[in-house]
Amino acid sequence: MFPLSDSKVAKPFDLVHSDVWGPARITSNEFRWFVTFIDDCTRLIWLFLLKNKRDVASILLEFCTMESTQFHAQFKVFRTDNEGEYVNKTLASFFHAQGIIHQTTTLFTPQQNSVSKRKNRQLLKVARSLMLDMSVPHHLWGHAVLSIAYLINRTPSRVLDFKTPHDVFGDHVSPFSVSKLPLKVFGCVTYIHVYSHQHSKLDLCALRCVFIGYSSTQKGYKCYHPPTQKVHVTLDVTFHEEVPYYVSPSSPIQGERGSELESLGLEKDVFEDTALRKETTCRTEASDRSPISEDETCGLCEETTDHPLELDQ
Repeated sequence: MFPLSDSKVAKPFDLVHSDVWGPARITSNEFRWFVTFIDDCTRLIWLFLLKNKRDVASILLEFCTMESTQFHAQFKVFRTDNEGEYVNKTLASFFHAQGIIHQTTTLFTPQQNSVSKRKNRQLLKVARSLMLDMSVPHHLWGHAVLSIAYLINRTPSRVLDFKTPHDVFGDHVSPFSVSKLPLKVFGCVTYIHVYSHQHSKLDLCALRCVFIGYSSTQKGYKCYHPPTQKVHVTLDVTFHEEVPYYVSPSSPIQGERGSELESLGLEKDVFEDTALRKETTCRTEASDRSPISEDETCGLCEETTDHPLELDQ
């Protein structure tokens, strides 16, 4: 048994936790891993997608440079597991030059890096729930985990006395600008505006896309257009949050007609109307004939519905 530790540092970047997840079986825009950096004081998350595990060292060096430039701070303690992406000559020399203490777990003891392990598990569980709920294909998992990190940083936490990580971080670091875009439903239908110089007078004025997250470098929403496989970042967008872009395999709506109904939000009304008309047809034809058993009546409905009528020439 490992005793629980309630100790927390007093300032941001005094202790930073990190862990790598992967490889994913399905690549997301050629990415197969992601690495997280979690500040112990504020529980703020920075998440970066990786094409290869060996990129961890270069990402960490860039992150330390950003931290020093933007927040005038520096790591004091960096806690990770004992894997090769963290324990190598490149990072060892960097830690030595910067005076950073690198704490690693003992052999077969991931509990000593529990903060980052639990956070990665939370990211994956929530991402899986969102993707399953909206039937988002697996190749968009990278955008999903980035969106979840964005949401967690803006969600109150019990560990922080029900404050958000961004709020706690802002109490220590000033000024600190945070994107305040209204939150939207991941995987929903969006229509992004196509400007006049981008289309002719007879072309569509909007593209039907799927919402996949928030931009980290621009004030806008990320919308993915599956036919062209392009990601558009824009604020000139209309959301249909109640309508998923992708139809679930178990859904009775299929094909182009299903997409049209989805975009209008009329799937339920169409099914109810179809069921009512079938039931009415069944009862009417049964009453016009001689007594027919219930099984025969149902068969009559199926024949009338599934086969076109043949007219005498």
